[in-house]
Amino acid sequence: MSRLPSVWQLTKQSLSLERSHLKIFLGITALVAVPTNLINLAAGTSDASISTYLSLASLLMNIALIWTVIQLEAGRQVTLRQAYYGGTANLVKFLLVSVALILELLPLALALVLYSVGVIGASPGTSLAERIIISALAITLAIPSIFWLNRGLFALYEVTSGSTRPIQALRTASQRVRGHSWAVLSRLLGLVIATLILALIPAAPLVLIYAQTTNHAVLALLQVLISLLVLPFAVIYINKLYRALAS
Repeated sequence: MSRLPSVWQLTKQSLSLERSHLKIFLGITALVAVPTNLINLAAGTSDASISTYLSLASLLMNIALIWTVIQLEAGRQVTLRQAYYGGTANLVKFLLVSVALILELLPLALALVLYSVGVIGASPGTSLAERIIISALAITLAIPSIFWLNRGLFALYEVTSGSTRPIQALRTASQRVRGHSWAVLSRLLGLVIATLILALIPAAPLVLIYAQTTNHAVLALLQVLISLLVLPFAVIYINKLYRALAS
């Protein structure tokens, strides 16, 4: 395998693909992001049925985005209808891989609880040494989840790309990352930074308006704009990184 592209190269390539097919990406994200934010704005998420709908809609949108990116990278043109019909054909497999990833995150969740209770919410009498020990223990617990997710994340792309079954997708993704864990992790961290920078483009003025007005409609608009701009970029970036691992 050739050397992995840098964060900068992945960012440029991802933005270029997003610009070239902006219409289809806007269509996929707007179809879900706009109505879900309107529902959230009107009714909130306290109702269990609404929360379930919002979660399912977001899941379908992510599958459609991943499937579309894979097709575009293969040189195939995609319509909005094909994105959702073609992508959701992999719904069950995608869900099974997602469940596996959630299980891999359990040590991280435990680490966050431990840190929250033992450090952030610690009593005033807790010594500095105790806080350091608890923090070190929390970090130790979180490390396995970080490396498991570093490998398992790509299984979502593997299982969406064809007839690969969930277990095989997890194995294939893990094999491709093995030996490159630190390089992959550094590029995923680079993705986090790049998405934060991209999010600042629509966020900065709207955050200022929201801070002055506390108008929830402004917050909903902010969420929609971030979804439209950032989510396709992140999906493209991860797919390009996985393609580089497979080459």
